[in-house]
Amino acid sequence: MTKRVPILLYHVIGEAAEGTPEAFYAVTRAAFSEQMRYLAQRGCHTVSLEALADWVEGRGSLPPRAVAITFDDGDVTQHEAAVPILQEHGFQAMFFVTAARVGEPGMMGWDDVRRVEAAGMAIGSHGLTHRLLTELTVDEVRWELAESKRLLETHVMRPVQWFAFPGGAWSSGMPPLVAEAGYRGAVTSDVGYVARGVADRWWPRCVMRSTDNVSRLAELLDAPAWFLWRERMGQQALRAARSVLGMQRYEALKRRLVRRSHA
Repeated sequence: MTKRVPILLYHVIGEAAEGTPEAFYAVTRAAFSEQMRYLAQRGCHTVSLEALADWVEGRGSLPPRAVAITFDDGDVTQHEAAVPILQEHGFQAMFFVTAARVGEPGMMGWDDVRRVEAAGMAIGSHGLTHRLLTELTVDEVRWELAESKRLLETHVMRPVQWFAFPGGAWSSGMPPLVAEAGYRGAVTSDVGYVARGVADRWWPRCVMRSTDNVSRLAELLDAPAWFLWRERMGQQALRAARSVLGMQRYEALKRRLVRRSHA
């Protein structure tokens, strides 16, 4: 019986230019393919956030070894590299797109977004401009939520019901604003799992980074007690660094960590 479900979070699927913020989260195509193959070999079944919400609320069941897969930002590699690999294994995923950045260099265009949706994937909002909502006024947050939803729905011609907080930045006052904008729920970048019976729909995810391999994915699926403690401590350290250093020096720190891991 399923007790808790991990939501995986990916960004770039491919090689990101060294020294860019994306490099910290860039998973190579070969690594992503290996990770998806491992999920299939483990007998994992991907589920939509809609099915997950129904299960959380006690209105449905999930297949054994359920996993949800998500992508943030709308990088073009998600369409070009990730979708074919997902289809190879019969997997589904949610793609959270930053609406105002569609068509920018390196990002999916609207035709790409529609092709992703036509391939059986779901589209969600990652905000309008990718500004951190915690740094905005309430009216600005409402605009980011509502306008990104409107723009995405106009182009994909389907309801957009899920939101991913840009940069993982959110506060206790944001869930009511997300609901007010018409979303069913939202996902964060906090480390954790989704459990049945949890009252809220502000779910944690497990971020996949450039340094991660199948061994970490196995730990994530098996979820020994020490694993979640280690992951949360690492995340708290990074967030503390961002708070102390500021965004620019924080990104520089992440770039150094990537270079060191590949040395």
